[in-house]
Amino acid sequence: MKRLCLLLLCPLALADDWGRLFHDAETRRKIDAGRDTPAVTAPPQAHRYTGELRHGGRVIRFVDGAAVDDSTVPPGARVGEHWQEPAP
Repeated sequence: MKRLCLLLLCPLALADDWGRLFHDAETRRKIDAGRDTPAVTAPPQAHRYTGELRHGGRVIRFVDGAAVDDSTVPPGARVGEHWQEPAP
């Protein structure tokens, strides 16, 4: 019985990679290369509604300290609030 177990385990001891016994070395390298590349995603951008200036009926809004057009500020945002843009 011991000899049978040793005979069955012999191919395992000779394998390069214990996890992939049924592929040759080149195929394992291709599989590992495809698996190890992480998907790159940009983190969502955080913004702060810095303030607004009203003069003569005009409203100038500031986000992160820079003047922006009205479409940049989310509706209902208050001065001092933070928000994040949705991830692309």
